[in-house]
Amino acid sequence: MSSLLWFHWQALHDLQSLVLQGSKVLDIGCGEGAFAQEIPEGYQVYGLDILRECLNQAKAQGFTKSWILADASRLPFKDQSFDVVTSHHVIEHVKDHEKMVLEIVRVLVYGGFLIITTPTRGTLGRLLMLHRNAQGNPVLSPDHIREYESLKEFVRLMTRCSDNQLKVVKKTSRSVRATLYRLCRWFLVCKRIKFPALFYYNDNYVIMRKCPINYDL
Repeated sequence: MSSLLWFHWQALHDLQSLVLQGSKVLDIGCGEGAFAQEIPEGYQVYGLDILRECLNQAKAQGFTKSWILADASRLPFKDQSFDVVTSHHVIEHVKDHEKMVLEIVRVLVYGGFLIITTPTRGTLGRLLMLHRNAQGNPVLSPDHIREYESLKEFVRLMTRCSDNQLKVVKKTSRSVRATLYRLCRWFLVCKRIKFPALFYYNDNYVIMRKCPINYDL
């Protein structure tokens, strides 16, 4: 069974409609390579992750892309190296998210695309933060360095950190609360029952295009 989620499949579809085969694609935070490996033949695909064991697993599975060990906030590539950068549920784990955005902008060609996903808390999530992360901040998932409040806040961050060079092409937000949770939501009043933090998130899917600072799409 595939480990890919709805936004992975959406990204694969959008990628093929945005850029031609032969384009260079960088997947930041590729993990064990499941998404990068699904990108069709004909694209030049690079998977980057900070965890060596994840990349070793990708290689062990026989995945045939190029795998790079590096930090998302210090990309080992020249300026304007890629036509597309993808990153799925990674930025919330990165210590210097502003530096990560700047690095993405640096390695993208003008006219290139960023496809990025991240969870936001949503209304219910803001009420039910059950953990604290290593920085001592209340969060839904303790492995998150930060959690964004809304899609609007996240897009504003991306625009500001890119010095207004990233322009929104597409954005969507989808609740990941399960049907079972919706049917049993009255259990939330009972403190003895704790639903996984996953049920309180919204998944946010954003496509942005690198443009000159004063350019409007």
